[in-house]
Amino acid sequence: MPISPIGGVNYANQNAPVHSAQVSNELAKDSFATLVNMSEFQAKEKAVEKLEKVNQTHEVSDEVKERQEEEKKHSKHHQEQEEKDEQEEKDEQEVVKKSSHLLDLSI
Repeated sequence: MPISPIGGVNYANQNAPVHSAQVSNELAKDSFATLVNMSEFQAKEKAVEKLEKVNQTHEVSDEVKERQEEEKKHSKHHQEQEEKDEQEEKDEQEVVKKSSHLLDLSI
């Protein structure tokens, strides 16, 4: 199956290696460009990760501070509540001690 009009100088199977060499060269160019882009992307990604770590530590420290403040408020409130309860119990005991009659049975 000749391709050229001159009488079969080039056959289809003779052109196949040229085409495959061109395709392999194009693929090599693409893969090299991909490698360069990936390495550049990874370098930028590392820089971004470093910055994200810094932001995360600040966020975490802020969250920890907020939780500690809430716990302090809660513990203060809890202590105040306990003191009030103890004071009420003391007051009730004093009232019971002051009254000599628990039940008034006089008619």
